[in-house]
Amino acid sequence: MPLDIARAVQMRTLIVVLDGIDEAAKRRESISHFVRQVLVPQGFRVICTSRPEGVNVEDFTSRFVVFDLQKLDWLN
Repeated sequence: MPLDIARAVQMRTLIVVLDGIDEAAKRRESISHFVRQVLVPQGFRVICTSRPEGVNVEDFTSRFVVFDLQKLDWLN
């Protein structure tokens, strides 16, 4: 039986994916704060993506695993 979203939230089995935090313009700081101060402390699993210059990486290093992707060379 599939879980509905409300139940997944209650059970903390939901994975929150926030793609492109750097593209949120004036909201990126509030989104970053919400992820770090609300979602993660409440036990949610979160995947966030951003260009390196889009967020303060040091804000995330204490509770997140940070990956840097290499450029795709097959596009050249």
